Amino acid sequence: MRLRWAYDLLEVNPGARRAQVRAAYWNLARRWHPDRLQADQLRARQGAERLKQINVAYAAIRDAGFPQPPPPPPPPSPRPASAAAAWAPPAAAPAPPPRPSTPPPARAGGESILWSLFVLVLFFVTLGLLNGGDNDGYDSDDYE
Repeated sequence: MRLRWAYDLLEVNPGARRAQVRAAYWNLARRWHPDRLQADQLRARQGAERLKQINVAYAAIRDAGFPQPPPPPPPPSPRPASAAAAWAPPAAAPAPPPRPSTPPPARAGGESILWSLFVLVLFFVTLGLLNGGDNDGYDSDDYE
């Protein structure tokens, strides 16, 4: 196996799944990261070199790819049994839905005008504009 060195460096077997390889990579990267080994300068340098090797091994395994299941076969195309069966008349277009024979009855035009007039009167009454002109809400003739 040509990637045996990479699997040995990551301490996993060659038949390992993607998640196992990734977990081993992260565990080794945490263990050998130079920032975790900064108390000892020699060990920090060794850790940096080891981390580079671990990165190269993981990249080699990742780029080689993991075993994938084969894609499913394409569905069989329907083939006619004979040349006569190959010809079929063109399909007829579906018929459009039937149109109504008479249009719906029109609404009386006075309904909307009456409604608008009612809303307008209600608005002015609430403002107090239709009770003698003063806008205080009281009838001034009753309190004189």
